[in-house]
Amino acid sequence: PIHSSERKVGHAGFNARFVKSLEEEVTQLCREMMDEFLPKGNVEFIQEFAWRLPMRLIIRLLGFPESDFEQIKLGCMKGIESLSGTGTRAEMIEVGVSNAPFMRYIWRHYLKARRNPQQNFTGMLLTMVNEGTLTDQQAVAMILQLLIAGSDSSASSMGNAIRILAQHPEIEAELRANPEHIPDFIEEVFRCESA
Repeated sequence: PIHSSERKVGHAGFNARFVKSLEEEVTQLCREMMDEFLPKGNVEFIQEFAWRLPMRLIIRLLGFPESDFEQIKLGCMKGIESLSGTGTRAEMIEVGVSNAPFMRYIWRHYLKARRNPQQNFTGMLLTMVNEGTLTDQQAVAMILQLLIAGSDSSASSMGNAIRILAQHPEIEAELRANPEHIPDFIEEVFRCESA
């Protein structure tokens, strides 16, 4: 039941129409990021692009300062560690302790947004809190989930796509010759490769 209600909240903010509306912003962000690394001649793709693109986007959508990217990324990586299920008790305690400053950071952002609501996803969560649909704790937990989910699965999917292209140059050649097939390729990456 909790998942169903939280999923309903997520769909209210991230429905297909809203995601489609982001296409121009995402395209522009991709161009900006590629302009930064293309002159170098090469790139460490996961670090310089795959991790940064979804995180920068979700940071914008939540209303966090983009200048806090590195702090947010580190907090998300620690959060992912805590979900791995492979840590020892001591490692989990260490991760929990190191996550405390990140949770305080999220709460500070949330409380600041509460004083001055904006038209973004955090603002939508605050509206739901004010209506009694969510508690403050649930809203902050959703912000954390969005930050972590936005950073990991998207980056993994982009990495999988690049790996496939590197291992199968014939697919890369096909897509270069017929770029209209790129959406089909992406669908196959999602279908065949787990993020």
